Amino acid sequence: MKLTYFFFIASFFQIYASSYGQNTKVTLDLDNVTVEKVFSHIEKITDYRFLYNISSVDLNRRVSLSSDKEPLNGVLKRLFKFTNINFKVLEKQIVLKVLEKNNISNETAVQQSISGLVVDENGIPLAGVTILIAGTQNGVVTDFDGKFTLQAKKGDVVVFNYLGYIDQEVPVTEETVYNIQMKPTSFELDQVVISTGYQTITRERATGSFGTVGAKVLETKIDQNILSKIANETPGLLLDNNEGFLVRGINSISGQRTPLIVVDGVALPEGSNVSNINPNDVKSINVLKDAAASSIWGIKSASGVIVIVTKKGSRNSKTMVEASVNTSITSKLDIFDTNIAGPSTQINYQKAYFNANNINVGVDNLFSGPTETIDANQFSQLNPVLETLLMQERGELTQSQANARLNNLSLLDARKEYSNKVLRQTIWNQYNLAISGGGEKQDFRASITFNNNESGLVNVDSKQIIANIRSSIDLSDKLNVSFITNFSQSLENAGPTQLNDGLSIFFDNPATPSGFLSSIPINSRLLDNSGNYVAQFGGANSGFSDFLLSRGVPYDYTYNVLQEYDNADNTIDNANLRLQAALNYEFFEGLDLSLTYRYALNARETKNLFNENTFAARHRVNLFAQIDSNTNRVNNPDTDYVLNKGAILNNSFFRRASHILRGQFNFDKGFKDGLHHITAIAGYEVGITNFGTDSRRLYGYNDVSLKFQQELDFGRLYDNFYNDALPLTRNFKIPEGNFLDDQQDRIYSYYSNLAYTFNDKYTLSGSIRLDDQDFFGAEDDFRNKPLYSVGLKWDAYEELFSSSNIVNSLYLRVSHGTNANTGDKEAGRFLTIVIPQRTSAIFGSQFARISNIPNNLLQLEKVSKTNFGVDFRLLENFISGSVDFYSEVSENLFSSIAFNSTLGISEQEVNAGELTNKGLDVELNFDFSKPQSAFSYNTSLNFSLNKNELTKVEFDNEDISAHIRGAIPRLGKALSTIYSYRYAGLDNTGAPQYFDRNGDIIDLSEDGSEIKESEDLKEEGTLVPIYYGSWINEFAYKNFSLRVLTSLKAGHVFRYNNRFIPGQYGDVVNVTKDFNNRWKEAGDENQTSIPGVPTFSAGGGVKYNYYSSVDSFVDDASHIRLNQINFGYNLPLIVLKKIGFDSLRMSFQVDNVAVWNFNKWDVDPENQFFPLQRAFSFNINTRF
Repeated sequence: MKLTYFFFIASFFQIYASSYGQNTKVTLDLDNVTVEKVFSHIEKITDYRFLYNISSVDLNRRVSLSSDKEPLNGVLKRLFKFTNINFKVLEKQIVLKVLEKNNISNETAVQQSISGLVVDENGIPLAGVTILIAGTQNGVVTDFDGKFTLQAKKGDVVVFNYLGYIDQEVPVTEETVYNIQMKPTSFELDQVVISTGYQTITRERATGSFGTVGAKVLETKIDQNILSKIANETPGLLLDNNEGFLVRGINSISGQRTPLIVVDGVALPEGSNVSNINPNDVKSINVLKDAAASSIWGIKSASGVIVIVTKKGSRNSKTMVEASVNTSITSKLDIFDTNIAGPSTQINYQKAYFNANNINVGVDNLFSGPTETIDANQFSQLNPVLETLLMQERGELTQSQANARLNNLSLLDARKEYSNKVLRQTIWNQYNLAISGGGEKQDFRASITFNNNESGLVNVDSKQIIANIRSSIDLSDKLNVSFITNFSQSLENAGPTQLNDGLSIFFDNPATPSGFLSSIPINSRLLDNSGNYVAQFGGANSGFSDFLLSRGVPYDYTYNVLQEYDNADNTIDNANLRLQAALNYEFFEGLDLSLTYRYALNARETKNLFNENTFAARHRVNLFAQIDSNTNRVNNPDTDYVLNKGAILNNSFFRRASHILRGQFNFDKGFKDGLHHITAIAGYEVGITNFGTDSRRLYGYNDVSLKFQQELDFGRLYDNFYNDALPLTRNFKIPEGNFLDDQQDRIYSYYSNLAYTFNDKYTLSGSIRLDDQDFFGAEDDFRNKPLYSVGLKWDAYEELFSSSNIVNSLYLRVSHGTNANTGDKEAGRFLTIVIPQRTSAIFGSQFARISNIPNNLLQLEKVSKTNFGVDFRLLENFISGSVDFYSEVSENLFSSIAFNSTLGISEQEVNAGELTNKGLDVELNFDFSKPQSAFSYNTSLNFSLNKNELTKVEFDNEDISAHIRGAIPRLGKALSTIYSYRYAGLDNTGAPQYFDRNGDIIDLSEDGSEIKESEDLKEEGTLVPIYYGSWINEFAYKNFSLRVLTSLKAGHVFRYNNRFIPGQYGDVVNVTKDFNNRWKEAGDENQTSIPGVPTFSAGGGVKYNYYSSVDSFVDDASHIRLNQINFGYNLPLIVLKKIGFDSLRMSFQVDNVAVWNFNKWDVDPENQFFPLQRAFSFNINTRF
């Protein structure tokens, strides 16, 4: 009985002692040190002591150990793994015991020296890999170059071990050289560090919901934009075609919807572009989804946070040089691959409208030659087909002559000339060079990148240089200082553009492919047989232009798209500078203070020089030329040319300078041998951002002498020769084009985060933040509200499944907290009055409108978030992943309310809405790889579901057009829900009909009749995907790799308007192919739903007004896209040794491979007009 009692007590103390080793956590960073030094370091930082027979333990064996607050028990297991040493923890003693030697058959074998090189999956040498002869203490570690030499016998098994990689076991044969390529584990280890921007925490203690995109993915994908590399890589993150990046859907009606971007711990200023971040410099990206993860970022974090961590040098490592070249070619746009009909159909379209007398021009609009007066009705260059028909009607052409001319026009296709003269392949080249390294107390990394891009349009290109330097130095054992410098400079040639001052003729820019097809008739030419510019639709016809020249107007008045390309001089010069310095002082183990300062500067100059040959300059100088009403000519150019001849220069200078200073205490310490662990931060942050725009317009500009017209009367309303052609006189002011804006945002923030872990099983976290800002009105109650979060995490594996053969890891998480959104800052600040540059078309006089009134009661949008999550690994890590359920409630949302127009303003944004957002994020990873196999296969599935619903809105807006666009927040509906007219087919005249809410056809036969009640509309669904995800497959065989990325978007709708939309006057420039299937005669309504050409009898025109927005043009936007295929090859080690490289990888990537649609037109919902072009990219990357 006493003996039994003794063994019970002894067993209890062994279990208790073992738990001590499990609870004690240590942080180590030991590279190529002896076992003796490891023992000494552990004894120094803990209360444990090692007991062993000095003759039995090889104290000189060299190892590398790295851990971040890892349980001591786990560190010891890794230290003695594959050796003949066993250990037991008894109270404060670690007792080492040599295992009994097995009777090994190679006992008498002769030892031989073996050597080799150990590299990672990309062929990069790995320093610090532990190499052991299994069952012994005979081992070494790889040096800086990944090389090793070891004494072994034939028949021994050599084990290669490195954190984050699968152990490699290699039997020793007659060979003496063993080059080993390590394979990374396919799942995220608990010790993986996650950066929130303010702190780094291990995944095992993270109570929040995070998405992580690691270095392997970032280095594999070829792209110039770093954010493009994370698309479809983590659940909950959606790249929407309309909204951009969304984290867990939309939680605001009109406020900020895209996530906050954080780089190296500091948020980028609002409106910053990540294009100045070199993707080759990025180490990892974390997406903070729930409140526990993101609320520490305060009032800008409601839509999630994306944290970018850049690379830094490695300490105690040799200097490493990395060079890479990326080249990408996107196929030339096929301008014929669209729904636009060919030249013959365009002729039939114009003839049909002409015969129906449904045109807004007549023979009076044909230029009839020089006359005494200037008739502006004859100004415009008409559609060549319509011009031919009018010339025949006026008697200038006979029937046969007209037919011959139309036949010639049917052979013309301006798309051919445009394709040959304007379109080309899109090519971008990137050249990258980086150098990194470090010693015992310092590390550094410097890189420089040059991007040389040619767009798919001629003369549109850009060049960019990006430089980055990052270093860290230990000034003492307690004091560390680090620096980051990032600089980028880009120059873009933007191609033809327009002057947006109310005087432009074109709605779309005709220089772009879509604008060209919507503005220039394809039955025309760009150049004549002699290579001269041909007058095109939109400007004056050549006859009228010559007539105006004869009357003293200074410039030719014709328009030609090629002429615009040949004379475009529009550049954007963009410079970005980011300087960041940090000082960290450790008071004692577990407590330190960090001071961080970040200065960010963005200076952008946009220069639009419209020389005398551009239509924009000629149009404005001509327009303000004063023509004497008596002589019908410009009498004196010196006085009657209000605008001097010459170019027009538009210069816009934008500058934003941001200062952020942060002081933060960091506490991280375990107590009671790790039974209790506390991690806490507390800090204060002040930020000031000054930004403004200085825009100037210079008339009569000479780019050589730099002279320009000095004195202009911008307040005067000038006559112009158009007046006689308009039903009401509309005089114009000279657009001043001068704008000066200077603003400052200030924010002061107090924040704290605390996490407590008990027994390595339970973690409780909490955070609070207070932002005092000047973004809104004067009421302090609405400017300064605290935001908070709480989170709980339970290690259910250690509690319930530690002996399970099925469950390898299981964590349960729950969090709740609040985030906020600033919304439209201008809505609460100022009274804004807009004065247009023209007279009123109704009253004929100057007018103004109020666009915003100040509102001191405006407050922040508030988002409450709740998240339930589980992280797991099963079946010896064959399956790993996470599942998150979340619910969000948004309050005080900005929404527009309508006012009586007699108050001087029609609507104003106020806090008037509430919204719920619920969803599910699932990540599943399957590892089919075998440790010793040359072939590996991993597959990952990401799936997200997100639904939102408006639960409160202060008013019902009956604006029909806004319902159609999806711009109306409706109670009980999702945001971006679009509506349609209920299509009832055609009547016996070929006119469209519509149902009301009861299924009855609405009578639109009377003049003034209309559909004006929203209840008569059909709810279609939301434009934003409800379901989205991706399937990622990764294959590897020896030195070859293949990665295939496929994505899914579903549950949403889209409106397809690239169809024949019959309108008044045949104002469609180029009609679509389905025009041929239109209604032509009575009875056709039984075979087609496409209306005929309108005749516009009494009331009939109203019926066509709604056709473009009928429900038959809306369908399912679901689609599956094969986004990307990436094929890679690592040069064999034996070849690398001969050429002196540590690694050399080549990869080939195809983007936009294929898309499978589920709509009745089989069109890509995200690329309706032109199909997305395939891109082919090549990368070569080497390190030495």
